[in-house]
Amino acid sequence: MSFKISAIVNTLNRQDILTECLHSLAVQPNLVEIIVVDDGSTPAVIKHKLMDKLIRLDKTVGVAASRNIGAKAASKASTHLFFTDDDIFLDPNCFNVLCTPQIWSDKKVVATGGSVPNMNVPDFIDNKWRYVVRPMAINYWGEIVDLSEYWCDEWEWWFADHIRGGNQLIDHVQFVKIGGFPTCYGPGGFREETDFCLMLREKGFKLMFNPCARAYHYKRTYGGVREHQDKDKAYDKIFRERWASKHFLGEERKYPPILAVRRGRRK
Repeated sequence: MSFKISAIVNTLNRQDILTECLHSLAVQPNLVEIIVVDDGSTPAVIKHKLMDKLIRLDKTVGVAASRNIGAKAASKASTHLFFTDDDIFLDPNCFNVLCTPQIWSDKKVVATGGSVPNMNVPDFIDNKWRYVVRPMAINYWGEIVDLSEYWCDEWEWWFADHIRGGNQLIDHVQFVKIGGFPTCYGPGGFREETDFCLMLREKGFKLMFNPCARAYHYKRTYGGVREHQDKDKAYDKIFRERWASKHFLGEERKYPPILAVRRGRRK
């Protein structure tokens, strides 16, 4: 399989760090173009030489809608779409892992994803971690196990119920067929990434996760979806209304949710 990737970055009031994100994307293999969607920044994002396309929105529409807008602008020649955020810097080997041919040879695989280590939490990044449960799973009750913030050195592919939107490679054709990310969660909601992944799984497709495909997350206290965050968490109610009757397509885990085990210092 050949890969021609359109990378889509949504940004909001983070021009200062956006450039670093672009540089980390530009060195990735199989890259066709970088599309930046400015989700209503004030002042508007300034065009950078590494941006193949810059889409400026007059008002903030949220992560899901802005990503969908970026996807619609993607080249028809691209085979895959990669989604990330403005405060994430990719490891130089990230796309090599996400594009592993043996994984994509399975025709049921339509998306791969990797870890998003939280670089603001020393405990997560200064230690080696080993997964003792499936790292990106959902159970019957909608409890989400997201271990992508931990630094895990073990090369292993895991079947995933969901993949973080900051490090997500998706088959272009299937993204269009599924209708993109659901926008029902609003500009400041969450869960749209997980909902999208569940829609793919409901169609019988597979999502695969490898922690060695790293996208380093330098979380900021300004800009991004936080400026419009839904404090009442209405998005969680919507998520449960949409998927509870289907048991979140999850597994019945009867053991305690022990998430990860520290194996030793990484540094």
